[in-house]
Amino acid sequence: MSRRLLVIIASILVAGFLGTLIARDPGYVLVSYRDYIIQSSLWIMIFFITASFIGLYYLLRSLSILVEGSTDLRKWNYTRKTSRADDYARKGLLLFAEGKYRRSEKYLLEGVTDHPYPGLLYLFAAKAAGAQKDSGKREFLLRKAVECDSQVSTAVAIVAAEMAREGGDWKACLDHLANVGDSDTVLKLKKEALLGSEDWRSLYALLPSLRVSKLTDRDFEKHVILSYFRDEEILDSDRKTLKRKLPSTLQEDPEVVLQYVRSLSDEKAAEAALRKSITRGAWRSEYFLAYANLGRNTLSLRLKCANTWLKSHGSNPDLRVALARMYLIAGEIEEAKQACLTSITISPSKIALEMMASLLSDEGNHRESNEYFKQALSLPQSPR
Repeated sequence: MSRRLLVIIASILVAGFLGTLIARDPGYVLVSYRDYIIQSSLWIMIFFITASFIGLYYLLRSLSILVEGSTDLRKWNYTRKTSRADDYARKGLLLFAEGKYRRSEKYLLEGVTDHPYPGLLYLFAAKAAGAQKDSGKREFLLRKAVECDSQVSTAVAIVAAEMAREGGDWKACLDHLANVGDSDTVLKLKKEALLGSEDWRSLYALLPSLRVSKLTDRDFEKHVILSYFRDEEILDSDRKTLKRKLPSTLQEDPEVVLQYVRSLSDEKAAEAALRKSITRGAWRSEYFLAYANLGRNTLSLRLKCANTWLKSHGSNPDLRVALARMYLIAGEIEEAKQACLTSITISPSKIALEMMASLLSDEGNHRESNEYFKQALSLPQSPR
């Protein structure tokens, strides 16, 4: 209360002082501009200038409040629209997760205009359209997603590839992934697409990346390599390079070795490759039979090698059967019979027994031939 009283007294004193100054000497101010002349006392001019400054200050203040109010209004309106768009997006994504694709698409597109990430909503709306088998709308929504946000281009390519995969369109799947960096998801899609299209060359080239991502195993790699070897369009030189670059666990795998040998068009190269595997210590029945059946161009060399091996592996029945077959191809029937009989003596096998039966049948000795056939039928199924 005392402070207010002091302010009042100070105001009265100042007013009194100013009144005394004005009464003593009002002053004189003359302002001339072109044809206009303004005359006034000094104190009125001071009051006018002061009042003008105060009025201008409050006018600017009012305009500032108005502008800020308008900005706040726009912010409020934007927040309201964004919040509503978020609600639509949440609802749409939830429906998508529940598998209600038609309603999901509707909600996602409802909020896409005011959502801060429209590309993402278009992407999921495209997936919802694809789930409804509406390919035209799906492609349109995917294009809209990229137009709205270039950052979703990779995701769009992956989604498009997934949808192409579901339709069995392997070429389109690979086309969508052509410019996408490798990730586990991308590599899985490429692996499935190349497998579906039986592009063994490209699938073999992809194996190193699949190994890094642990998306392959020995059985899968073996399947790819065997299928690649069967490709008739591959040159022998490419097959040799492929064989040389195989992991050590697959280089001497019997199936791989035999398929490699069968796929070579050059009989001499096939003979050399198979002989190399045999001499490394792979005294396998299937190797000997494959060696025996190579052809006539290398027959004399094979007979020579087989007889050489007999010196240290004379008790190997599979080698004896292979030798018998080579003698048979060469037309040396008695040597074939002797080799076949020796194999049966060492260890009877279906192959040796059936060969002996056929040789005896060709000679007209049907009684003994039937005996060998009966023995062959009595043996259990086995690789030999």
